[in-house]
Amino acid sequence: MILAEMRPTTKKIDPIEEAYLYAHPNPGRIGCPSPEVLSGLARKVLPISHPARRHLGDCSPCYQEFKRFEAQDQKAQAERKLSFLLMAAAALLVVCGLSIGKVIQINSKLHAADGELQRMSNTLKEANSAQIPVASLLGPVLTARGVGAPPAAGQGIVIPANASAFVVLLTIDSNSYASYDVDITNGDKRQVAHRDGLKGEDVGKGSFVVPVSLPAKPFGPKGDYFVELRGHKQNGETEFVAHYEFDVVSTDVQPR
Repeated sequence: MILAEMRPTTKKIDPIEEAYLYAHPNPGRIGCPSPEVLSGLARKVLPISHPARRHLGDCSPCYQEFKRFEAQDQKAQAERKLSFLLMAAAALLVVCGLSIGKVIQINSKLHAADGELQRMSNTLKEANSAQIPVASLLGPVLTARGVGAPPAAGQGIVIPANASAFVVLLTIDSNSYASYDVDITNGDKRQVAHRDGLKGEDVGKGSFVVPVSLPAKPFGPKGDYFVELRGHKQNGETEFVAHYEFDVVSTDVQPR
């Protein structure tokens, strides 16, 4: 289980993208490729099989830098496209006798498109400064096939007092069910949350997760929680998939 600070937001953010952006802090920057390599990956001048691409899934700082280079490349492409289309519009004015008003209208639309791309490139900067909830990855303790990995002792999820919700990503071996449901109980075996109609997500490299959005209020100020995940087949049959465990620590208590 990966410890991640939960940060509230008013925006709806893709939990998979959040996990890549924040769930792997790597403060020592161990194994990080150079900015030139990250830029090459973002601009797609390096092959998709380049070994540094795998590192992006394990290092949030590198993934953030990769997204910055990607946004810069998208903006540069938009500027090149804008320049080309403006020259084409000028040529049409000469050849076809288009009115000045029509050219101005085309120019206005192109600038609007470029502005939208600029807003997209600012998304990462906004994410870095905004209070965004970060998804926590949970590995199974028990699966239908047998015993999984035990939870890391002493780790927990920190939920700020002003947070209204948080997300956990339940890792699964394969996404072979039409939908999923979960029951979450506390140490007293009392149910604190239930979610159904959940869908599995392919996060690449043969990995799958089931994102579960949960209200913050029933969890804490601290305690241990147990998650049972069940899968629903197309024919209506329900099967046990996996069991997970996590603990919540209060905002003024640091994980051991």
